[in-house]
Amino acid sequence: MKGVFLQLLWLAQRYTHATNFECEIRKLALETAEALLGPSPRVYDALQLLDCDSVQRPTATSSTSTATAVTPDNDKDKDKDTIYVDCANGSDNNNGKDLAFPLKTIQAGIDKNPSGTVVLRAGTCHLDSTINLSSKNSGITITTLPGEEAILSGARILSNLDFEPSSFNPKILQAKTALTFRPTSLFLNRQRMVWARTPNGNPELDLQPENWAKCAGVDKTVYPPFPPGGEEGAEHFTWGGDQPRNNSVYPVWGEDLDPRGGGTWFHCGGSGMRFGDGCTHWNSTNPTGLTGSADVSGWSLAGARPAVAHVFQNGLWGSWQFQVANFNGSNVNGSIGFGLGGWQESRGGGISTQPYYVEGVFEELDEMGEWWFDQDNQILYVYPNSTEVDAEDEDEDEDEDEDYAASELATLIHIEGGENVTLDGLVFTQARSTFLEKHVVPSGGDWAYYRGGAVEIFGGTSGTTIRNSKFLRNGGNDLMIFGAVTKTVIEYNEFAWSGDSSILSVGDVQFGNADGSAAVPTNLQIRYNEFHDLGIYGKQSAAFFSALSCSTNFSDNVLYNGPRAGINLNDGFCGGHTVSRNVIFNFVRETQDHGPVNTWNRAMYENVDGSTEPAWTYITNNFIMNGPSGNRDLGNLFPCIDNDDGSAFFLIEGNVCVYGGGKNFLGNDKIWRNNLFAFPGRWSGDPCLQAWGGVNNLFTGNVCYQNGTSYPLGLDGSVRGKECVVDYDGGEGALEFVANTTNNTYWVAGGDEERMFSCGDGDGDGDRVFGLMEMQGAGFEVGTVVEDLESVGEEELVEGILEEAKELLSR
Repeated sequence: MKGVFLQLLWLAQRYTHATNFECEIRKLALETAEALLGPSPRVYDALQLLDCDSVQRPTATSSTSTATAVTPDNDKDKDKDTIYVDCANGSDNNNGKDLAFPLKTIQAGIDKNPSGTVVLRAGTCHLDSTINLSSKNSGITITTLPGEEAILSGARILSNLDFEPSSFNPKILQAKTALTFRPTSLFLNRQRMVWARTPNGNPELDLQPENWAKCAGVDKTVYPPFPPGGEEGAEHFTWGGDQPRNNSVYPVWGEDLDPRGGGTWFHCGGSGMRFGDGCTHWNSTNPTGLTGSADVSGWSLAGARPAVAHVFQNGLWGSWQFQVANFNGSNVNGSIGFGLGGWQESRGGGISTQPYYVEGVFEELDEMGEWWFDQDNQILYVYPNSTEVDAEDEDEDEDEDEDYAASELATLIHIEGGENVTLDGLVFTQARSTFLEKHVVPSGGDWAYYRGGAVEIFGGTSGTTIRNSKFLRNGGNDLMIFGAVTKTVIEYNEFAWSGDSSILSVGDVQFGNADGSAAVPTNLQIRYNEFHDLGIYGKQSAAFFSALSCSTNFSDNVLYNGPRAGINLNDGFCGGHTVSRNVIFNFVRETQDHGPVNTWNRAMYENVDGSTEPAWTYITNNFIMNGPSGNRDLGNLFPCIDNDDGSAFFLIEGNVCVYGGGKNFLGNDKIWRNNLFAFPGRWSGDPCLQAWGGVNNLFTGNVCYQNGTSYPLGLDGSVRGKECVVDYDGGEGALEFVANTTNNTYWVAGGDEERMFSCGDGDGDGDRVFGLMEMQGAGFEVGTVVEDLESVGEEELVEGILEEAKELLSR
C-alpha cells in the first residue's frame, strides 16, 4: 500500500500530462459549467482538458443565452412604437418606423422613441459620443433582431488608409491618418494589436513572468518615493470619535487589535493626492522610477513620448501603470522615470525585483502584430503579419473585417436616473483603456478603482436589465454601477478580455458613516453570466468587485482566467450578499496572497439602517479551483476562499474547493460548514483551514483530503499575528481566540492523528506539533475522525471525492 500512496503524491507535484484525479476533477468543472452555459470549447481549453485523453473537446460555441436564457417578453411593448436603426445603411432623414427605412444613429433612434423600443440592425455602430440615458428614457429597450449581432464600438474607424513600406524597414508599413488624438489601443479584425513594447509579448496571452522584464531596484536619490514631502499638511479622519478605526479592526469589539498599529480611517492629502479624491485608506508611498532588465539605450525622446510602464506592485498584490517621463540607458540596467500614474492600487510600495514591461515606444516596433502612432505627423505605423498591401481593400465598408479601428471613447452608454431601462442582445466593445485616469480608494480593502466603464449605471436608477449581451475587449472596466442604484439585473452575458474588471458595484459613503448623504447600490442580481480572460492591463481586477454595497446576489455564473480574485468583497459595509452555485477557476494567476473569492472588513461602518454590524453573507455550493493554469511558484497561501483582515459574518457552506483551503485572518462570526477540500496543499502546502485569531469562528462538518506532508490545520490564537500561539494547558482565556473546529473528517498520509497542526504553545521554545487527542481533550475537534489515505486505492479515492463533490454541487 505504501507504493500506492506514493503514486498519489502527484497531487502535490506538477506534471506535463494530467493524472486521473486531475482529469476527473476538471471534467466535473466542465460538466458543471456546461450545465449553466451549454457546450463550451472555451471552458474546455481553459481547464486544459486536452491533457486528458478521455475528454473530447465540445464543438459548439458556448453562449450564455443558449442553455438557460429566457426570451424576453416583449408584450409589454406591444402598444409602443418600435424604431429601427441601421448604422451602416440607414439615414437619420428616414422615419425609422419601418425596417426598410431605418435611422442611421442610435441617438436619433432614442430621440424619436425615448421610452419605447429601439431595434439595432446587424453591423457595427462606431459611436462619436457617449449615449446618455436619463429619467426621460424610463422604460426604453435597446435591442436587436433575433439572429443579428449589433455592435456598439468606442473605436474610430480608420478608413482610406494608403499603406506603403516605411523608409527604415520595408516590413513595417505606414499610412497618413486623420486621427487627432493618441490612441492606446488599435484593433484589426476586431482583435487587439500590440502597442510596440519591450519585452515583446501579448498582454492578452502572457502570464507573468513570461514576456515581462524584471526590476532591479532603484536609486532613490534619483527617483525618491512619492510623495517626497507634504505629509505635514495631510488630514486624518476617523469615524466614531476617539475610537480607533484602523486597518484590521474587529467591528463588534470596537477595539484596535491590528498587529501593525497606527493608521487612521482615511488619510487625505500627502500620499493620498495620487488618487482621484485626494484620499486613501493607506498612508503609503509609490515609486517614481525603476531600474530594470529592459534595454532602453536605443530609445529616442520622441519615440518614447507616449510610453507607458506596466509595473507589478512589489508584493504582487496588483499592478501600476505610469507614463514614462524620462529614461537612461547608459547602464547595463536601464532606468525609467515615472510621470503620472501609480493610483491603480491603494497599498503603494516600492521597487524590488517585480515584473514590468513598457509599451508605446517607437523603437520597439520590431515584431509582427505591433503598431505605433506618430501623433505630431498623424502617421500610423504597423508591422502586419503580411506586408502585402491590397489596394482593393483600402476603401472597404466600415463593417468589413479588414478595417483598423482606434479606441477613443471610454464610455459607450451612461445611464443615470429613471427606471426599467433594458439593454438586450448587444455587443459593447473597444472602449478605450482608462488606467491613466485617476482611480479612487472606496474603502479599507487593498483595491483602488476607476469610476467608470464601457457601460455605466449611476445613482437614482432603478430596474435596469442587461441581458444576452457581450462585453468584449474593452480597455478598462466593462460595467460600472455607482451610487444609489437598485434592482439591477445582469444576466446571460459574456464579459471577456477586459483591460480591468468586469463588473463593479460601489457606493458613496463618507468616512464610514452611512448617514443621509450615503448612496449605495442595493439588490443587484448577477446570474448566468460567463466571465473570462479579464485584467489584461490592470492586475488588481476581478470579475466582480463590490465596495460599500448591499445585498448582491452573484449566482450561477462561470468565471475563469484572471490575474487576481474572481470575486472581491472589499469591505464589511452592509453585507447581505449571496455567492452561490458559481464555477470559479484559474484566478490569482499572476499575483499572490489572495483567493479566487476574497473578502475584507478592516473598519467599522455605520450602515444605512444605523447598525454597525453587517448582515450575514452566504458563500454556498460553489465549485472553486486554484488552477490548472497560472503562476503557482509565487509563494504564500493560495486559499480557495480568503476571509482576510477582519472579515466577519460569513456562512461558507457546501463548497467544493480544489487545490486550496480556507483562510481566516482575524475577524469574527464566520462559519465554515460541510465543505469539501480536495488537496489544498498542492501549490504551497496550504492546510484545509488556516485560521488566525478571532471569536465566534466555527469550522465544522467539513471533509478534507490533504496531500503530501502538509498539515490538515493551521490554527493560531494570537490576534496580533506576530507569533503563533495555541496553549491548551494555559489559564483562563488562553484559547479565547482559537477557531472552534469540530466534527470534521481529515484524510491524511497514514491516518496520522499526531500531526494536526504546528504552532507555539507559549513557552517560548518555538513551534510544536499538536495532535488530535490533545485537541479533543481541550474541547476542540470533538467528533472529528482522521482517515488513512493509504487505505484506499487511487480509483476508489477519486470516485469517493467525485461523489461527494457532485452531491454538494447538486444542492
